[in-house]
Amino acid sequence: MTVRKSLESMMGIINVKQLPDSLQNLENGIPVFWIETEDGLSLRPNWDLDWDENELGWGSEAVKRIKQNGARWCTRMSFEALQETDTSSILSAIHSAFVNWKERYRTRKKPTKQQLVSKRVNRRMQRKAKVSMVCN
Repeated sequence: MTVRKSLESMMGIINVKQLPDSLQNLENGIPVFWIETEDGLSLRPNWDLDWDENELGWGSEAVKRIKQNGARWCTRMSFEALQETDTSSILSAIHSAFVNWKERYRTRKKPTKQQLVSKRVNRRMQRKAKVSMVCN
């Protein structure tokens, strides 16, 4: 929860329904992941790239910011607890959030008709799963 809320704050969004578009800029052939805003630097993950490339571009900076400011963005963990949390645990949580958000971002970019068809299929599969659980 703290990592997710921290990432949302770094991107300058209130919730994941507002996921920002990726930056299409390149500096010397390397993707740009941070943009200067009135609030300072804001994170812009590249949803078209895989996690490994995103991690190289902004993962370590995000971990550093979460350890420093995470307790301010989400009060569930204290500053001391965040300092004691190892980097690999935080990166794992960031990876999990990134994968989920990437899928949500891609779904949002699909044409409306395609979104409706996907929702219908998902609802049907959920109903089938419930019926099979009841019957077993």
